[in-house]
Amino acid sequence: MPPICVGDKIKFVSEKRRYTVRAVVAPFVVCTKPHNPTHEFIYTILDFSRGIRGPVDSLWHGYGFGTDEGCELLCADLVAGEAAVSTRQGLELDIERIDTEGGGR
Repeated sequence: MPPICVGDKIKFVSEKRRYTVRAVVAPFVVCTKPHNPTHEFIYTILDFSRGIRGPVDSLWHGYGFGTDEGCELLCADLVAGEAAVSTRQGLELDIERIDTEGGGR
């Protein structure tokens, strides 16, 4: 897993806009980006152990992706095995670049 910190921006090859890292508990990273028409957040979970990213495997998850606490709770549940990244909707990890406040990596 590359060094990733909360607040970093991740650009994926298959996405136009960057995601913001909200929570990190190896091997998982939860990232969000705003969805302006609905004032909600789009999220993705990176699972470096399986080399995929995607949504949580449950429709009725109840995590609040608009808050750091909700993203941290999801990371804790992922590590504990209470949640998982959806294999049906999962994508290959296609990280183009990782940007920090000091510049890109």
